This record gives sequence, C-alpha cells and structure tokens, in this order.
Amino acid sequence: MSYNNTPKSKNDYYLSINREILFLPTSNHPNEIIVSWNFESPTNMLDWVGLYRIEEKNPLYYLSYQQIKSTTCSLIIFKLKYESIIQYSTNYTFIFRYYDGITGSLRATSPQFCIFSHARLVVHELSINGQLSLKKQHSTKSCFGKIYCGNFSYRTLTIDRINNDEEFVWKNLKFLFPVDCSKDLTIEILKEEHLRKNKILGVATIPFLDLINSAQNRNLVNYTCHLRKHIIQEEDTKIHSLKETCHSSNIACLTLTIQIIVENIINKQENLLLSSNNNILTNSLMTSMNSKKDEEKEKILVVRKNITSDKNANTIMAFKKNTDNQIDYYNGTKKFLLINNSQSSSISSGVSSLSESSTSSSKSSTDIISNLPKGFEARIDKVGRIFYIDHINKKTTWTLPNNYETKPFIDINNRKLHTNDLFMCTRRTTVNSSSTNLQPALTFLQRSDFLNILQTNTTALERYNSSSYLKHMITRIRKKDNEDEKNDMYYYEKFSKNKELINFVNLFADKTQPLPSDWTTINIPTKFYINHKTKQTTAIDPRLPVEIKKRPRSEEYKKVNNVDASLTKIYENINEIKELVKEHYPQLSDRMCKKLNLISKVGETALLRFANDLDIITAISLYEEKKNERNNQYNKIESEIDLDFKEKVNYFYSTLSRNGYGTGPTKIKLLLRRFFLVEDSFTKILSIDNTQLRKSQLNIIFEDEDGLDYGGPSRELFFLLSRDLFNPYYGLFEYSNPNVYTVTIARNSKKVKNYLKWFELCGRVLGLALIHRCLIDTFFPKPFYKLLLNTGYVIEDLKDMDIEYYNSLKWISENNINDIEFTFTATTTINGKNIDIDLLPDGNNLYVTEYNKDQYINLLLKHRIERNIEEQIKALKRGLYDIIDSNYLRVFSPSQLSLLLSGSMDIDLEDWRENTEYKGGYFDSHVVINWFWNVVYNLTNAERLKLLKFVTGTSSIPFEGFKGLRGSNGGLKKFTIEKWGESNSLPRAHTCFNRLDLPLYKDQQIIKNKLLLAINESDSYAIE
Repeated sequence: MSYNNTPKSKNDYYLSINREILFLPTSNHPNEIIVSWNFESPTNMLDWVGLYRIEEKNPLYYLSYQQIKSTTCSLIIFKLKYESIIQYSTNYTFIFRYYDGITGSLRATSPQFCIFSHARLVVHELSINGQLSLKKQHSTKSCFGKIYCGNFSYRTLTIDRINNDEEFVWKNLKFLFPVDCSKDLTIEILKEEHLRKNKILGVATIPFLDLINSAQNRNLVNYTCHLRKHIIQEEDTKIHSLKETCHSSNIACLTLTIQIIVENIINKQENLLLSSNNNILTNSLMTSMNSKKDEEKEKILVVRKNITSDKNANTIMAFKKNTDNQIDYYNGTKKFLLINNSQSSSISSGVSSLSESSTSSSKSSTDIISNLPKGFEARIDKVGRIFYIDHINKKTTWTLPNNYETKPFIDINNRKLHTNDLFMCTRRTTVNSSSTNLQPALTFLQRSDFLNILQTNTTALERYNSSSYLKHMITRIRKKDNEDEKNDMYYYEKFSKNKELINFVNLFADKTQPLPSDWTTINIPTKFYINHKTKQTTAIDPRLPVEIKKRPRSEEYKKVNNVDASLTKIYENINEIKELVKEHYPQLSDRMCKKLNLISKVGETALLRFANDLDIITAISLYEEKKNERNNQYNKIESEIDLDFKEKVNYFYSTLSRNGYGTGPTKIKLLLRRFFLVEDSFTKILSIDNTQLRKSQLNIIFEDEDGLDYGGPSRELFFLLSRDLFNPYYGLFEYSNPNVYTVTIARNSKKVKNYLKWFELCGRVLGLALIHRCLIDTFFPKPFYKLLLNTGYVIEDLKDMDIEYYNSLKWISENNINDIEFTFTATTTINGKNIDIDLLPDGNNLYVTEYNKDQYINLLLKHRIERNIEEQIKALKRGLYDIIDSNYLRVFSPSQLSLLLSGSMDIDLEDWRENTEYKGGYFDSHVVINWFWNVVYNLTNAERLKLLKFVTGTSSIPFEGFKGLRGSNGGLKKFTIEKWGESNSLPRAHTCFNRLDLPLYKDQQIIKNKLLLAINESDSYAIE
C-alpha cells in the first residue's frame, strides 16, 4: 500500500494553538503551549512539528521540535524554556510548522503568536460586587482602592455609593505594572475616614503567574477573585483560583479587567496610555498616607516634562490641588493619582517634598540586560545568578560591562593625596605621574623575571603562598596595559599603602647598600623614605633590584656545545673517523689511527684514557664537523620543503578567504547528540544547501551541554565524527592492509542503506574540515588522496595496500614480457569464481607488448584501486566538491593533503614543551611544571594523545608541529598551562583556547593521578 499525504481539505494546511501570547519567565520555569491539528489526509510516525522564528525559512533552524509518535496523535504539548527560545532569538513573533517526515515537505503552519519574557500588565478596570462590610450598620458609603506590587503603587479616586446593592466600579485606570512572576499583585479596598485612619475593608492577593496564564491573547480579559476580610493578626493568604462565584451575598467579589503588553511594543503602548501633553502624573502620597491633614486638604502632584526636551525640562513643579478637584489628564473626568517609585529616578533631587528613596535611581535588571553593549550577552546559571559573556574578548564576568561601570582611575592625583594622609606626611607639591617617574617598587614588581627572583627568597615565597590577597595585589600590579599606562599606576597607587605589600616588597631590599641619590629617610615613628627629586614619600625601601643584570662587556659569552653523539658512542664510528683522518691529516694519520684502533678494540675504557689526547680530540672534532655539515644540508632541504608547503597552505587559505569560504556573516548552528553523532550529522549536514555550508561559519552545540564554540567544540566534532564515520565497523570503509591502519573505500559498501548519501556526507565532512582547519582522526592510503586530487597512479602507490600486487607490477615494468602473452584483461573473484574482465574493449584479444605495457600497468593500477567502488568515489567527490572547488586542491601533493587533513600522530615532546606558554604564576622552571612534564614523559603515546585531545579537542598534531595549534577563530594559539583551583581539584581544559588549568599540586604522583583521571573520565562541556 503506497503512502499518500496529498491534502484533502483546508484543515490539512492549518495547525491550531491554544494561545496567542506565551510568557516565559527568566527563572527558566517552563510554560506550555498546545499545538493541535485535524488532518483528513494520513500522517506517519516520522512527521514532526518545529518551532521557528517567523522569518526563518530553513527547516533545520528550529528552536524546538517534537516528532509525531503515533498516527492517531492529533496534538502535541510543547514545554518551552526561556534559555532555549528567547535567549537565542532577537524576534518576538514565532510560528509552528508541520513537516512530512518522508518527503521533508511543509504540510501545515500555525497562526503567528508572541513569546515574551518581559512584559507589563495594564489594569484597565476594577469593580466590586457585593457588600464590603459584614455589619449592616457599617454599610460603606465612600471608598477607594489601592493596587500595588513592589515599588509600583496606584490609588483610585474615592467613589460614593448611595445604595448598598450598587457596584463599585473604577474605569479607565490604565495602571502599569512590570510582570514579575516572583511577586503578587495586591488590591486593597479602603473606607475613607475623615477623623480616623482609613479602614481596610477587604484585601485580595493575586499571583502574577495566574494573571499571565489567564491572558491567553492581547485582548482585555476579566479576572475574578474573592475579596476577603483584612485580619491584622493573621498573615494574608494567597488566592489561586482563576474564576470563583460568590456563594453568599455578604462576600464581595472583585473583578479586574487586565491586558498584557509585550516588551517589544511596550514603548508604543505607554505612549498611547500616557500621552496627554507629554506629562506623567506622579503622586508622592505613599509618604503622606498616614497624615490625616494631608488626606483631607491637599495632595502633591509632580509633573515631569517629556525627556525629549532639553536638560532643564526635567525640573519639577509642585503644586497643590484639592482632592475634590483632581484633574484627569486623559479625558477630563475625575480619575486617580499615580504613585510609581521606580519611575522617580528621572525627577530632580532638588525638590524637598519628595522622599530620598523616590528620587534614587532604580534601574531594573530588564533594562540593563536589554541595553548591553554590542558583543555582550547575559545568561543565568543554575543557581539563578546573572553573568555576562563577552563574545569579542572571549571572556565571562560577573560584573556589568563598561556601560554601567565607571572608569577605575578618574583622578589618580586626588587618590594619592587621600592615601598620603594615612601616613601623616604632607607633600610639598603634587606631581603628575608619568611613565618616566615610576616608583622603584612598581618597576621591581613588573620585572619579567620577578617570579624567578621570588623563588630565591624563601621568606618572601612563604609569605606570598600563604596570603591570597597578597597574590591578588601583585597579580594586578604586574598585569601591564600597553595601551594605557595609567592602568599600571592605578593598581600600584591603590595597593602601595597596604602594610602587607610594603612588608613583602621590603624583603627584597638590599639594606647593605646606601640609599640612592636624592633619597633620605625619617622616623615618625614608622620609617619613611623621601624622594626629594619627585617630592614623594613612601614606606617602601628604594634599594630594590629594579634593573636586570646584564653580562659585562669584558665577560666571555659561555657557549653551549651541543654534540649529538656522546663520547661513549664515538667508538662505534671509528672506521668513519679513520677515513676522515686519512683524508684531512695524511701526515698524522698513522699515529692517530693506532690510537683509534686501540679504542675500537678496548672500547670505552680506552676512549676515557684518551679523553684529553690532542690527536683524539682533533679526530672527534673533525667527525662532528662533517656530521653537522650533513645535518645542515638535510635541514636545509627539509626547510625548503616545509617552506614550500607553508606557502601552499597560506595561498590555499587566502584564496578561500577571498572567496568567502567559512567567513560569511551567517552562522550554521548544529545541535547534535553526542551518542547519536553520526545519525544527527547525516540528517543535518546533508539537508543544508552546499553554498550555505561553504560560506557560513559553524556553531557546534552538543545537546545537554553548556559550551561556547570558539573552536573547541568544532574541532571535537570533526575528531569524533571522522573516527566513527570512517570506522570499518560501519561498513563504508575497510582497512587497506591488515598491517597498516589506513582505511579506504570498502568494496562491499553497497550493502549499506543509502550508501551513496553516506559517501556524499563523507565528502562534505572532509571539505568542511579543510575550510575550518579542523583535523580528522583518520588516515588514508596515498591512492585515496590521489582520487581526491584527480591525479594518476604509480606502482609505488600499491606498496602499502597490496605488496604481492605491487611486486607483480614491478616485475612487469622491469622485465621483457613479449613472450608471456599477457592480454588486456584482469582476473577477479566473484562468488568464489575467477572471472576475466576486459581492461579495454575487446581486451581479451589484445596482447601486451613492450610498446604498450605502460598502458597495461596503468589500467591494472586503476582496476586494483577503483574496482567495484566507482559509484562510491563519484558520491564522495560530489560531496567534497560541493564544499571546496577542486581547482583549489590541486596545489597540494597527496602527502601534503594528508598532512593538511589528518596532521601527524608523532609527538615530539621537546617541540611540545618548547611551544608551551604559562600563565597565572607558572613558568618553565616552576616545580609543578617540572613535575607535569616528568609525568608527560612517562606517559605512553596513547595517553599523551588523550591528554592532547583533552586540552585541544583533537589528538592530531598540525603539520607545523605544536607551534601550529589553533585556537578561537582559526588563529594560532599555543598550548597553555595556567595556575587555577585548589589542590584537591581536578585539572580542567578550555579546548577553544588550548588551555590546561592545572592546580598547585603538592607532589608529582598527585599530578599523575589527577591528570589520568581527568583525561580518561571527562567527556562533556560546561560553562562556569
């Protein structure tokens, strides 16, 4: 039975949703929306529904999706969270789309709806039905209402009621409240008293979440609840029911008419609500509510002019109005007075009638987050704390960006004057600081070898390690800012009066030396040092080692003689040394050769005996010179080859960059499951247009893992995906030789379902890895790279694939075959039978001669390499050339392409250590660093590769060696070790920056145990 999803009615084109607006609080509390449909045409279990931004056309760029789990299913409940929807979207309008799982075509769409995280609630009308007093003698004649939440408070006007059965109704209120799900909206109904304090007749407390859920669309909604009697002794209880009816005539029923205004249209709505004469009425009745005189006689109204006028327009005009003659600035009728403490920040502080709290600035977190500088993003961690991500500088911080921070060094001189008062020593003049007038202590602390000097001073080192605050001060002072020298002076001036720092720095002073010129000392009672040249005083001894000692001109430079072979190994090359002696010293050769013969017979003992002999020293020096010459020639050839390859690589990537490869403004976000990496990659990478894949940047996110892709997740994706995709276990590839771990296309790969699509994916993965400079965890034989480059084969290509076939072709090429009667056929085995296949049309009748045997060898090579995999090769090339033009790859040889794709697995430990940087107080000779490298030297090669993958995201080494490691955005970034954490913490890695955070462990064994545990057990990303 064939599947047919042809629409049969209009219902097949539409999805229904249960709400027009959806509120998602920033507390990460999920909210639900129901998507339903009523299709007449059949559905299948592969169909799925996705949530999209309204402008998004690509079906893979969904924000959330769910699969249809049953053909009888007609609705799906989406549980959406703030961090997965609002945080990654700049729009507020969304839509659901229903896609056919078999054909991939769009079947149905939902109406547009709005998702918001910040909104405002507008109270348009308040009404009370029923008696407010339980006693008839206390029947209410006049009352007013108060509605408040946090700093926002509003009061209605007083209404007189003649008949007890008449409703209290306040219309056209338009009270604005910011939505905060952690708070409640409180309504109080008060009886106005002239001689006593106003009496609270009833109270209603409504959670904001209930109000939000009741407002399913942008229209006005009536919210009804019970108004309960106010009891002072008992705490008010919250009423959670949405709609309740009055069961008794003496219980009042309260009804609110509300409306939700979404954040992106708040400003427009506010202008409509508060547009009369561009004025906002603000009443400071909260401070005078308890004053009976103020209640009876006068109210203070504050008029704030529109902020779009000049600066002087923010002045405040206070004027008195009788409550009976209050003016409605909207429609000319009696209305209300607005009390809003949060808006009073814009009112001038010069008016004495306003309280200090009402004029203080209280900027909401919503405004701060929405006005972050370009490149910044705010997020909330699991505990609910807000932190900020700087995407430009690749940093995270708990503090607000510079828009909300003042510069730390506004006036350094004023700070100097203030701090000098602490030492009771008056300066005669105030001198501006400059780079040429730096303090000796600052120069000393900023020495490049300061940490080495610290290691030599035991007392200072103990004090440094025991005080975390001292470490903080020194780190701040040593952190130079080349762009602004004031930064350097700021932190020094900030901490220079700290007694702990003063005592620490004075430990390095050489008290045996006299004071420098222009310096004197006084005791009042503490010892101080006066610099008469700069007119400054300090408690720090100026006799510090501020200059780095250089070698005197008379001192001879100590050369290090780097001899490759040790003296104990010289006797192994005696014969070669003898030949050199006879060639260069023929007159002395007999005497020197006798000694060399003795060394060859006796061994090391004789060599040690002649260690100071002039003849032997001359002979060994001659041997070393010749050996160094050969090494230099070899290194020169090697460097020329490396230089040629580097030039090709630079040309290749500059060409890609000029043509927009991988540098486009758009980003492709791939959300992948770590345990279904191959399947998810097959679905998503093949569904994206090749032009978009070629031009866009990649943003890799692993499901249920927090991480920012600055290069690390991308490198790990290609490492893990290539390890699985090219694994012979999946049937697409097979080992080219049982003794060599290179893989080539499997001849039985046709048995894999959709094998051509899978090979197209392989080609795309190779192309994307080249564009984004990510190494793969797979090595191919040389003929495979020639397939990609469209170059011909040679006999040597078979040496690592089939040694017997190679030997046969080698024999044919080197011997005369006219008498053997070979034909242009090749024998292959199919189903256990040997079958001859023509290499040329009618090849069975064409004999091989010396004249045409080269053609015969080339045909046999192509048959051996490409037999039964022609379709797979075409699919793989199609995927590769969809991403990279084949002309760009022709600059490389097969071996160079192998290095560019897979790098090298050979770890040069000396190269690794030489190209390692240190931060946070570590340096190359630090005891912990020495322990670390001792551990690495003792690891197996497999464990070293695991360590490399743990820190960089891949276990392959670039062709340049460790100096070619790349960090964020493809730039060079060396392997880095930084001091971090406590001694009981595990090491952690930042794969985007090739950085290993290594705690200050106590011994080498702890480093080994912690390091092995980290590299063997870690397998996911997180953000701190």
